Amino acid sequence: MCASGIDSSDGTLICNTGCLYLRWGDKESARTWWRRLLDSSDEAERRRAEELLCEVDGKAAVQ
Repeated sequence: MCASGIDSSDGTLICNTGCLYLRWGDKESARTWWRRLLDSSDEAERRRAEELLCEVDGKAAVQ
């Protein structure tokens, strides 16, 4: 969590922080972190965020 203050643009860090929140049972915080990736300039990061958000909501990812 402290590392997120160091480089808030690091997609891997943002993704993993969301995963930690989900592991702790805090789906809303996980969603908050993953939504940040939707604004990424990296298409793969945006796609991964969409997949994670769909999974946490129990929906199928859009192809």
